[in-house]
Amino acid sequence: MRFSPGGRTAVTLAPIGGRRVVVGFAGLVDGPLDAAGGRERALERARACGYLGAGEAG
Repeated sequence: MRFSPGGRTAVTLAPIGGRRVVVGFAGLVDGPLDAAGGRERALERARACGYLGAGEAG
């Protein structure tokens, strides 16, 4: 799906299955999704990179 700058698009999200190890996503995770403190570290990196709304949804 293409996202245009400044645009809004409704999407359907699906959970990541299997071993739940993610590599990529702009380097925000690069490891197991269920690691202790992983979510907090990813959101901290997102905020540091300037992602708008990082951490607002829970």
